[in-house]
Amino acid sequence: MDQKSANVFIGVGEHEEDPSIPMLAEFKLKTNARRMADDLSSKAASSFTVHFKEFEGESHTSVVPVALTRALRQLVRQ
Repeated sequence: MDQKSANVFIGVGEHEEDPSIPMLAEFKLKTNARRMADDLSSKAASSFTVHFKEFEGESHTSVVPVALTRALRQLVRQ
């Protein structure tokens, strides 16, 4: 049986848990994204790669274009 390789990219903005944005902070997006990346990495087979990146200076909405661009670059290199 052939093993398929998989790449997962998880990106999050630095300010996603900023207390000055209470509606956003309560979701703990940075904490949960990091936990998911760590959990996936620990369970990953050799053909499964997890990439995690926290983007400095970005918030929940501003992180989308930069994370998308970075994810595409990272995954195309594989």
